Amino acid sequence: MTTLLIPVSYHGQGKNAELAHITLEAILAAHPHGDVAAVVIGQPGTAAALQADLSQAGVSAIYAAEADDALLSLGVTETDVISKIAVDKACNGIVLPDSVLNREIAGRLAARLGSGIASDVVALTAPNTVTHSIFGSQLDVHATVHGPTPVVILRNGVVEVPADSEAQSEKPLVEIEEVEIPRGGTARSVRVTSMTPEETSDRPDLTTAKIVVAGGRGVCSPENFATLVEGLADELGAAVGSTRDAVDLDYCAGATQIGQTGVTIAPELYIGLGISGAIQHKAGMQNAKRIVVVNNDPEAPLFSIADLGIVGDATEVVPALLELLHDQD
Repeated sequence: MTTLLIPVSYHGQGKNAELAHITLEAILAAHPHGDVAAVVIGQPGTAAALQADLSQAGVSAIYAAEADDALLSLGVTETDVISKIAVDKACNGIVLPDSVLNREIAGRLAARLGSGIASDVVALTAPNTVTHSIFGSQLDVHATVHGPTPVVILRNGVVEVPADSEAQSEKPLVEIEEVEIPRGGTARSVRVTSMTPEETSDRPDLTTAKIVVAGGRGVCSPENFATLVEGLADELGAAVGSTRDAVDLDYCAGATQIGQTGVTIAPELYIGLGISGAIQHKAGMQNAKRIVVVNNDPEAPLFSIADLGIVGDATEVVPALLELLHDQD
């Protein structure tokens, strides 16, 4: 039986851990190709907190490597644990949700296991056959990943996760199997000494939100970004996104960046304010089901994929829209 291993991404730690949406995407992408085994690495209690959600997602096994310092070795622990499980359990492939840390871990795993690696994968057609996107999502390439344990990094937002249904039958809990964390070695002399907690927000998560309002250089200032982009997002119950230019200009935080060097999204509605539509940004949002663009340049590339385009200054259009929305409340 073919088995694919999924390193689990989650938010929080220990008993407060919550399964990340991108993990569900990876599990669904792997399901058609065999059994799916999940590996949880983190502080004690993390696997137990995720057990019900992972079981409901349909994994066949849950491996837990837990210790207070499990995440303090810059990817070394993850590489050691995942590679050992992959060999011991004769896994046929590893599928990682995309993140900065997972890209680092994926490269180490491929070298450790003597296998090929495919990044920016948008479809998995077999444990070792993928479709991945290149040149800013302008071309899809079908590729075979060689080696005993192919390593795949799945682009976030390319797999649609069905909404929970009350009619969905509850699956029995999958038993957690404890895995020992290897100790020693020179690589462990480099350790994380402190962490800054991720900033929390009452807004929807950018990667899973149904509506996203994004701002670019054209909003002109941090103050306008807060008033126009965040103001419209709050009015619509939407997530806030941005371009790299907006981040580089300190209009907003880096966590809002959409595109090749940011996150990939596929909301029901994307609203772009003052965004020209560089290929790097389009690669991260072009799968939105409906696209609305406000830009004062009628030749802006983003208009070419828009369902509704408004040629105008976002600093004039958005206040009028907000006033209209307030009048309807």
